Amino acid sequence: MSLTRSITEWLLSRVQPDLIELGTRWFRLLRGTWEDGTWKIKTAAAVPAPRGIIFTSYLTTCIFSDASIVTAIKSLYGGVVPRETYATLILPDQAFHVGTLNLSTVIIKANPIAALEREVQNTAPMPLREYFLRFEVGMQHGNRSLIPFCALSKGVIAELEQLFQGIGIQLLSIQPSFIGTAALWKQIDQNPSPNPLALMHLGNEATTIGIAGNTGLKRIQLINVGVKDAVNSLSKYTEMTPDDAESAIMKELILLDDPTQEAQTEIPAYKALESTFSTWLHKLYGILQLHAAEVPADITYRQIVLSGGGALWRNFDRLVADNLGLSVTRFESVLGSRLTSAFAGIDVRGGAQGFIPLLGHLMLRPWQLDRLDRMAAT
Repeated sequence: MSLTRSITEWLLSRVQPDLIELGTRWFRLLRGTWEDGTWKIKTAAAVPAPRGIIFTSYLTTCIFSDASIVTAIKSLYGGVVPRETYATLILPDQAFHVGTLNLSTVIIKANPIAALEREVQNTAPMPLREYFLRFEVGMQHGNRSLIPFCALSKGVIAELEQLFQGIGIQLLSIQPSFIGTAALWKQIDQNPSPNPLALMHLGNEATTIGIAGNTGLKRIQLINVGVKDAVNSLSKYTEMTPDDAESAIMKELILLDDPTQEAQTEIPAYKALESTFSTWLHKLYGILQLHAAEVPADITYRQIVLSGGGALWRNFDRLVADNLGLSVTRFESVLGSRLTSAFAGIDVRGGAQGFIPLLGHLMLRPWQLDRLDRMAAT
């Protein structure tokens, strides 16, 4: 281990950085610790994300107004960022190029980097040299192993580092949001089992699917369909404003208690959303089938756990359960009183459920540079 690396790891083990999440819907700040199985939250804040912000693996840079981003981040701190502030930055999953390879043990022992580089080069929108790449050797099955990987554009990293340095915040790492969700589930899983389950996070711009077991995350895949697509479909169909369409999805009865009955297709709003729902279901089913085909021992799934903004839609869990024939639950329901206790006395905009991934990231300390959740480090 190099001297520089040793110093960096030593600093990471002692610094208590803030967690800052930049989403396309909300910016969030979380400061606290995870000690003895309990969250001790010191500060939690959320502000609406500036309009027009875009994170995507298909661009070499982020798209946003520096001035509006700076204002929003400072507002998380009440307008003034304290001196010597260190932070871990959490980005939406769609900012990264993520996936999972299924490689033979021979290749892994010889040179897994070459296979990963070929995969990224073949599937990513930019040349490999434009990315920082991280991976983990995961679950072994027979003479093969699953290799989850994660890549982030060097241009995005440089742009964000410059932005935060201008604010007076030193970035220690940049991490994908979903890793926190997976880490949190591993801690709170009430019925650990050898059978895998699917974690489905319905984000604003994209949906992340993870296959998890009692030892942790086995597979991660991204679906380029999110809550925003459903909102836009309903807005276009009904000629509502996007804000009114989003409110309608949350409050109106669009999905019946039994979404398979014929009366479901007679609801106008459902007709507008049927294509988006179908895409989600088909993509999720395809990922479940792919994993079962590559790992025959995982052919039986325990359940599907929903998180993110789309998980709050009335009866969406029943739509997924009825179409895929699996038990479905909401992450927030499993957390229950633990989520309420963590934020006792703290009022945050948008609700405490939006902080679920960040609570998981608190559990990842102390961080290690080579782990999948460690995308970049200064």
